[in-house]
Amino acid sequence: MSREMKDSKSQWLGNIPTNWGKTRLKYAYDNSNGSAVRVGPFGSALPSSDYVEEGEWVYNQRTVLDKNFKTNTTCITKAKADSLGGFRVYPKDILITTRGTLGHIAVVPDNAPSGVLHPCIIRFRVKSTIILPNLLDYMFNQSDYFIKQIEFANNSTTIDALYSYNLKDLIIPRIPLSEQHQIVHFLDRECSAIDTAIEKTKESIEKLEEYKKSVITKAVTKGLDPDAKMKDSGVEWIGKVPEGWEIKQLRMFYSRRANKNKGLLEKNLLSLSYGNIIRKNIDTKEGLLPESFEGYNIVEKGDIVIRGTDLQNDHKSLRTGLVTERGIITSAYMTLMPKNDINSEYYHYLLHCYDIEKVFYSMGGGLRQSLEYWEFIRTPVLEPSKKEQEEIVIYIKDKCSAIDALITKKQEAISKWEEYKKSLIYYAVTGKIDCRNEAV
Repeated sequence: MSREMKDSKSQWLGNIPTNWGKTRLKYAYDNSNGSAVRVGPFGSALPSSDYVEEGEWVYNQRTVLDKNFKTNTTCITKAKADSLGGFRVYPKDILITTRGTLGHIAVVPDNAPSGVLHPCIIRFRVKSTIILPNLLDYMFNQSDYFIKQIEFANNSTTIDALYSYNLKDLIIPRIPLSEQHQIVHFLDRECSAIDTAIEKTKESIEKLEEYKKSVITKAVTKGLDPDAKMKDSGVEWIGKVPEGWEIKQLRMFYSRRANKNKGLLEKNLLSLSYGNIIRKNIDTKEGLLPESFEGYNIVEKGDIVIRGTDLQNDHKSLRTGLVTERGIITSAYMTLMPKNDINSEYYHYLLHCYDIEKVFYSMGGGLRQSLEYWEFIRTPVLEPSKKEQEEIVIYIKDKCSAIDALITKKQEAISKWEEYKKSLIYYAVTGKIDCRNEAV
């Protein structure tokens, strides 16, 4: 039997069950234990110099985003926490992020450690007789319901920060309490199943990525002939290589390219992103921009770009990329120009292998642990025959193309699961799904 619905006269709620109503969040605030809403202390009241390795928690953005109430690296002494007594966090408090990834909430569990608010967190409390905190969790975190209201109220889609006044006039459905419990029960069950499916899919993607790395590494260091006689390469992490391969320094195949873009002759802006050289809009206003692109280097097809800076702080980024078209790229990167008629794609894959095996991190020097060209160009590299290089490149492209296609399908599946989850939550919290019949 279909449920009778009515127009809520709210853009965000749409039609709701006839026995539901709506209210504003401020009318659900609980002031019985002091202020219902509390903004974290000014930064000057809680500077980073007050942080200690162990002690009372500072509930920060990471806590909320991860919903992690077991571990925390941001702590203060009990004496400092006591001096910030008005910013104490208690079970059932709702914490909301106000900077960066804003508008995400976490409900503080009963066994949460003692602590205080971070300056970038707002705490608020609600009457559980009006709205269950866990239901708000679904409304705010898992759907666009909350953020769209904030954007509308601010006449902007680029909200930089949240303030306490942003919260009070948020429209929420007024739902019979018994049905709220049924909705939460239904969503807990269904979303748990969706999250499990997403997590398993992510794990399979990680395995495919690892397999892809192994395909590249094995091909560029061992070749394609399983029966080839092997010899010691003299390079510890590479081990044995086919007997007919030579071990030479990178300088035998590449030299440094440092052609400045004087007079702005070239305007095809390129960038290194996740191991790929991509195009960027030279007219963009986003990100860090140079005063002039004249200081950028002109690069050519077949060049290899290396980002050799900040080795000690960033062990995740992919630092090499093959240039596939003429353009310009920041001179902060090292550009290697191929000598003579070599197969630059093979050496790109070989250096990519060095990259994913984290070989570069033992080579950096100076305060920022940066690669120096004079040292890097002496890196030992392998030289199969040109015929073998070509065969290896074709093999890697074919194998990686098939792996990438599988990864893309799995990423698309994740996106569909996430969209389905959002829509499921929205329909549940607005009564378009009757959870009275489903929550069994």
